Amino acid sequence: MKAQTASIAERLELFGLCALALVLPNLESPKYFALALLVGGAFAGWISRKPLQWKKPDALEWLLIAMWGITLASTLANWPLPNGTKGLRAQTLMLLLFWLMYRRQDRSFQARWFLFALIAGVVIGLPWGFWEWQTGIRSEFEFHSAGVVTQSAIYLGISTVAMVGLLLDNVSGFTSKVRAAVSLCLLLSLAGLTLMGSRGAILGVLFAVLAMSPVLFRHRKFWMAAAASVLLMVTVALGVLVATDSYDLERRIKHLSSNVGPNGLKLDERDQNDYFRLDHWKVGYAQSTQGGRWLLGIGPSNFISVKVDDLRFSSPLVTYPSIWQKPHHAHNLFLTKWAEEGVLGVSAFLLFLGWILKELITWRPRQRIMSWSWVAALGALVVPVVAGSFNCSFANESAWLSMLLMGHAMGGFRQGRLADPPLPV
Repeated sequence: MKAQTASIAERLELFGLCALALVLPNLESPKYFALALLVGGAFAGWISRKPLQWKKPDALEWLLIAMWGITLASTLANWPLPNGTKGLRAQTLMLLLFWLMYRRQDRSFQARWFLFALIAGVVIGLPWGFWEWQTGIRSEFEFHSAGVVTQSAIYLGISTVAMVGLLLDNVSGFTSKVRAAVSLCLLLSLAGLTLMGSRGAILGVLFAVLAMSPVLFRHRKFWMAAAASVLLMVTVALGVLVATDSYDLERRIKHLSSNVGPNGLKLDERDQNDYFRLDHWKVGYAQSTQGGRWLLGIGPSNFISVKVDDLRFSSPLVTYPSIWQKPHHAHNLFLTKWAEEGVLGVSAFLLFLGWILKELITWRPRQRIMSWSWVAALGALVVPVVAGSFNCSFANESAWLSMLLMGHAMGGFRQGRLADPPLPV
């Protein structure tokens, strides 16, 4: 009876995980139902084991607990907050997703279905988002339920690197038909990433590819695929500029090159996008250093409460208050974290990211053995950090996906630590 219950719980957990990956960029409410199935299946599987297993948290789990505790302390220290417990709930869900994937028993065959569901969600979401954009429902090309265009592009960038991981994988037994289908999905994703026109997300994908280059330095197919991908994106961009009269399409493509001038990089002076971002960086830094709440910040998801007029700046803000009056975030994930949760919050966040990076380096592929989970986790770390340094905070659907992929990889490293000792850093 216990074995049957455990089997049902495992299937429920897998169904919830795949459903979550499928609906995450496309539907808002169903993702919480999928999350409930994932959590319920994991909990049912735990209590069905005989005897019940309770293991002391390891070092990484203690760090997760510390991150949650800091968010809770920041919430209590700044209570009441305009958004109530929104920031605490968001942090709780992200850490829970990471921990669930981290503690899942390694079932590589089941994990493949999670990857397939992730790719399917992107393939469904891209045409849907493009249709909404072209019909005027949305002003930008973005997923239906993955945030604004910058957040959607980060989600797509992470997914794109995960697809690259599947194509490079040589241990999971993906068939040639699966690789051919995913190759087409990758081409669609690269075209979508180009049309979204988010410079940060594209830069994040490029950094992720460059981070893989030391491991795949002599991998001829990798460099051929990278060159073909760049050529495809350039072709899409030039094709839009030459062969279409769509203002929206041309605007996003031209946005990609708006920082390039005859003398190198420059600020985008035409629509003040970069002045807008620079002003928010100044506000984030000023609030963190002048706000008087250096230890725990002003509260999670509470950046909107920053009183810009009370802060001092070395030079006047260009876009305030003519273009914006209240800041929603600092357009930099680290400055936002610093302002909202203080020195403790940003330090714990940096330690967490550094821990993931250290593990990825420690468990880097060796002897030409490549796993999709390692590549996907690398993209889940690099893309949000690089892109988030220029636009949005680490939150919402892109952060959920990032935590799922990093948690899955870290769980695999944890289970393989004794069986297959890692390489020295």
